[in-house]
Amino acid sequence: MIIREMSTNDVDKVKELATITWKATYSLLIPLEIQRKTLNEAYSKEVMKQRFKNSVMLIAEINQEIVGYAFFSQGENISIVHLESLYVHPDIQKRGIGKQLYHAGLDYYPNAKRITLHILKGNKILSFYKKLKFEIEREIENNFNGHPVIFLQMGKGI
Repeated sequence: MIIREMSTNDVDKVKELATITWKATYSLLIPLEIQRKTLNEAYSKEVMKQRFKNSVMLIAEINQEIVGYAFFSQGENISIVHLESLYVHPDIQKRGIGKQLYHAGLDYYPNAKRITLHILKGNKILSFYKKLKFEIEREIENNFNGHPVIFLQMGKGI
């Protein structure tokens, strides 16, 4: 497996992987119609153009096939990194790919002191983040493209 920076040529394949991982991850939490709408917005040319400017976007590949990805960003406070997304194909989860993506992303922020993320309450992957020593800091009620959800804000020192 190799981990590398995402290129613009990867966007369509990453969106395909996102569709697969979202369906597996959120089928009981977010209606499929809202998943599709959100993914179309999140991977639009405009949004991706901004992400390439403002985020570290990494790809995990096995035999030149994208099997996982992670997006990291930093706001004005450069001591804090935000993990925007981390997904691994459901058929090959629990093999350390997500953990490697996570650590590879942190390497881009050597001066960061803290990392945060948001995860949907009820997401089965919560245990993954707890193993990485993230702690739940608060619950945030939100409207996810017309669907009410509760996000858990998690964080930890690094």
